[in-house]
Amino acid sequence: MTAGIFLTDDELDMLSDAELRSLRDMWIRAVEAENRKLNHDGPIDKVDTMICQAHKIARILEGRRNS
Repeated sequence: MTAGIFLTDDELDMLSDAELRSLRDMWIRAVEAENRKLNHDGPIDKVDTMICQAHKIARILEGRRNS
């Protein structure tokens, strides 16, 4: 998977907890790498979208823990 591929909520729900944690960690690394590449005048939309995907994964994991 590359940082340009985003999964829907339904697709994320089908993944196991371990897969979600791995995917979340991948997104965190991708955001960190993208932040290093951007200068202060660069676009942040891509990083914002990547962060949203990581947050979505975190919410799913939290919901599963609370179930």
